[in-house]
Amino acid sequence: MLDGLQKWEKNEKIELVSTWNDRERTAVSKCFEAAWEKGKFAEKEYRLPLFYMQKNGKKKQITNQKIGTDIWNAFREELEAGLDDYKFESCKHKGYPDKRLVSNTGKNYAFEEKATSGWDDKNDGLRMVICNSTTRLRETFEPPINHIWALLYYKFRFEPKECVCTLYSLQLHFPEPQTPVSAKMEIATSKKILGDAVENKDHEKVSFGTLPE
Repeated sequence: MLDGLQKWEKNEKIELVSTWNDRERTAVSKCFEAAWEKGKFAEKEYRLPLFYMQKNGKKKQITNQKIGTDIWNAFREELEAGLDDYKFESCKHKGYPDKRLVSNTGKNYAFEEKATSGWDDKNDGLRMVICNSTTRLRETFEPPINHIWALLYYKFRFEPKECVCTLYSLQLHFPEPQTPVSAKMEIATSKKILGDAVENKDHEKVSFGTLPE
C-alpha cells in the first residue's frame, strides 16, 4: 500500500518498510523490557487535567484522543530515562510516524505511538490510523526502514478536576513488509488485525506488564 501511495503522490518509489533483523529486534525488546521494569510502570497512575483550553480559547473536557496523546507524552519521557541504548527524537514535517527511536549505534527506527483502554484484542476492529502521506517517512529516514508500533494499554476514571489513568501493559509490534493493514482514505490497522498478524506469523510482538481480568 505504501508503494501505491508513493505512486499516487508521484514520488520515486523507495523501500519504506524493511524486514527486521532478529538481532536488532531482540536488542530493542530487551532494552524496553528493562526500562519497563526499571520504571515500575505496571499499574502506575498519571493524573491529567480534566479540562483544557483549546486554541480558540474555549474550555473543553479531555477526549479519548487527547488522553492517549497526553499519557504517551508523560510516559515516553519517563520510559526514555530507562532506555540505556536508545532515545527518542523528532521527525521532519507532520504525519507518520510519531517519533524516531535512535539507537546508540546510529540506527533510526520509525516509532508510532498508540494507546487503548480496551482489552478485547481479538474482536476490537477500531481503526488506528498509520499514515496518509509518505512525506515524513521519506524526509526523515533512509532505507532500510524498520517500524515499531507501540500500543499502550491503560484504564481511566474521572475525578472532579482530573482524569486518572492507570497503565497496565505495553506491546511492541515489529511490522514486516507482509504485515496486513486496511485502507479507507488512510492506511490503518486495528488490534484485531494486529492480533491476526501475530497469530499468522506476519510479524513479531513483545509485551510488558499484565492486563487485569
